[in-house]
Amino acid sequence: MLTIKSGMFIRFNEPFFVNINQSKSAVNNYINYEKSKKKDFFSFIKSSPLDFNEFTILDGNVVIDVEAKILNPFRGAGKIRMNLHTDESNSGTHIKGEIIPYNGLYLFTFYMVMGFLVLWSVLVLLVSSGVETLTMLALSWGVFPLVLILIPFWYRRKLRIYRDCFIDILNKNCT
Repeated sequence: MLTIKSGMFIRFNEPFFVNINQSKSAVNNYINYEKSKKKDFFSFIKSSPLDFNEFTILDGNVVIDVEAKILNPFRGAGKIRMNLHTDESNSGTHIKGEIIPYNGLYLFTFYMVMGFLVLWSVLVLLVSSGVETLTMLALSWGVFPLVLILIPFWYRRKLRIYRDCFIDILNKNCT
């Protein structure tokens, strides 16, 4: 598993803090219950936007590994990490978390595109060095990195929606 703790991608991460009115054990039980539900052949056509098979619980930490699906390719990709802490009254839970709007595939794509741009620029400059060539290189070095930089912002917005849906479900259904 590829994790980034420092570097240029860390600035895309977004911390959050939420209080819910359910106990920590109720949250864990609800997630485990939803994960253990028997899936039928047509379970991919379900009304819930959450896929509890993406949830992992380890030592009071919930990790949601969100990936694009065939029927929903624009739902974002990345991780939502949440630390669950029981509040003072033992009736609620404090959730301290972080949205990580990229995954290993994004990092691989980023490095491959940047490597391609460097190699392509060197080859193009060896063949020709006219004004049109420099304009084309400047345009390609402006467009491709811009798209790669905007993707985590798109993913982060989608992961916020996913997180908010999960928190809403916990506040309503988890008892």
